[in-house]
Amino acid sequence: MSILSDSVSFRRVLMVAGGHFVHDVYSSFLAPFLPLIIARSSISMTLAGLLTVFFRSSSLANPFLGILADRRDLRVYFAAAPAVTAMIMSSLGLSTSYPLICLMLLVAGVSASLYHVLGPVFVARFSGYRVGRGMSVWMVAGELGRSVGPVVAAGAVGLFGFEGMWGIMVFGMVASILLYQQIRTVPVVRHDHGPRPSVMATWRELRFVMLPMSGLLASRAFLTGTLAGFLPTYMVMDKGYTVVMGGMALALFELVGTAGSLLGGSLSDIIGRKKVLYAGMVLGPAWLLVLVRAHGWAITPCLVGIGLFVFACSPVLLATVQDHAGKNRGAANGLYMGLNFGITSLILLLVGWGVDRFGFDATLSGCAVLSWVSLPCIWALPEKGKTDAGDGAEA
Repeated sequence: MSILSDSVSFRRVLMVAGGHFVHDVYSSFLAPFLPLIIARSSISMTLAGLLTVFFRSSSLANPFLGILADRRDLRVYFAAAPAVTAMIMSSLGLSTSYPLICLMLLVAGVSASLYHVLGPVFVARFSGYRVGRGMSVWMVAGELGRSVGPVVAAGAVGLFGFEGMWGIMVFGMVASILLYQQIRTVPVVRHDHGPRPSVMATWRELRFVMLPMSGLLASRAFLTGTLAGFLPTYMVMDKGYTVVMGGMALALFELVGTAGSLLGGSLSDIIGRKKVLYAGMVLGPAWLLVLVRAHGWAITPCLVGIGLFVFACSPVLLATVQDHAGKNRGAANGLYMGLNFGITSLILLLVGWGVDRFGFDATLSGCAVLSWVSLPCIWALPEKGKTDAGDGAEA
């Protein structure tokens, strides 16, 4: 059972999810800013993709952060993450130096890793036996943040200019203060008994999940990762739209993804998780192939189709990891996030190189075809585990 009353626990779930929303509003600024950075710094698409790699490179530390979260009280760092990310992402327009932008994104990436590794651990603990509901709230909040973020970024650039929008960082600071006030009195639960799990030990324990999961994360990265990273640039440089319209396209994509995340988690409880994964991983790439040939209003249903089907897989994958995590939820989530961010970073760098060499349309078509290769990984995933919910409540 949860160590807190249902009302207090769910309020804290909402607060952690609210911090996720605010954090991801700011962390989604990079994609709509890319056309401005490319034009101002005169960099190639490969170097533009490398910016995302710097932002995600801290993912290599995610498994270690997860293990540390099971052993230490990291709530201060967790609460500070929205403020740190907000300060850095709102200040990107102040720098004209490509190396400095890379350094700023590296620091922001560490902040993002802390929040995304520790967040599900707090949510699982506060949710008690209703971990599925808690994870849905967590996922939806993040998707909403990534939906609103491009609109906020485009609006701030329109109102204040790229160099003058740094003042909007204040909302992230307020979110950190409120979040800390909500979690500072929560009793600390550490799993100091028994041997300390290493990254390799965690991998060995969960490899029956993580091996097929890696293939599915790669498949998803070719779809959602590529569009989340390059959609505004694609709309501006290939389709001929403005930066504002590129940001709006990304906002639509992420907003539909929110609905997909909510529907996917709930639907998987009814018809089974693998059926949701098969539907998402088959139909999502098909819509991407249609997108590269679409123009004008026809782009909209394509973005809706990709977002709805592929994002439906996100809560299913995360819940699958938590099903088999046992008491080491932090370590398991850290390993999952490390794989997710690391695989996505490498694929974005590959996509940037592909755009430089073959153009956007050919590269995106290749992404759609490659994403189908991992379909057998769905069959290889284990069925829902028998992890005791009471153990998970105190992870």
